[in-house]
Amino acid sequence: MTRERTPPGATTGAQSPPAVEPGLKQTLGPMLAGLAIDALDLVTFGPIGLYTGLVLGGAVGWWLAPALGFPPRGRWLCALMTGIYCTIPLTGFIPAAAIAAGLSRTLLRGDRAPGRPNPDPSLRPEGSVEVEFEAHEIDPKTRRPL
Repeated sequence: MTRERTPPGATTGAQSPPAVEPGLKQTLGPMLAGLAIDALDLVTFGPIGLYTGLVLGGAVGWWLAPALGFPPRGRWLCALMTGIYCTIPLTGFIPAAAIAAGLSRTLLRGDRAPGRPNPDPSLRPEGSVEVEFEAHEIDPKTRRPL
């Protein structure tokens, strides 16, 4: 029995799975991270949370910080906020972390499509320059503008 080899870069006929829309992926990732934090908050319910909530929540917050969009230096802030959230009593039955993560991604994204520039000039990056070009016809013989 011989087996056919497929050269690198060639397709095998199998179709790739449909791509997830970038906006959906950017919203669902943080929501799933928020659900993980809420699940940990439910596990640390009652007096257990008062003793272990800060440590366990901080560890999970540190681990999930990149998924929530925190920069490397902001991992400490995420760990501290998650630890405090898991320590606070009576938050175990409220999925506040998932709701906050989903809302923040949805509201921060706004109605702009990914990859399109923001038309509002006040939201452009500092130091950006606005450039305008004009097109002129050139005489082919003299190579001067008409």
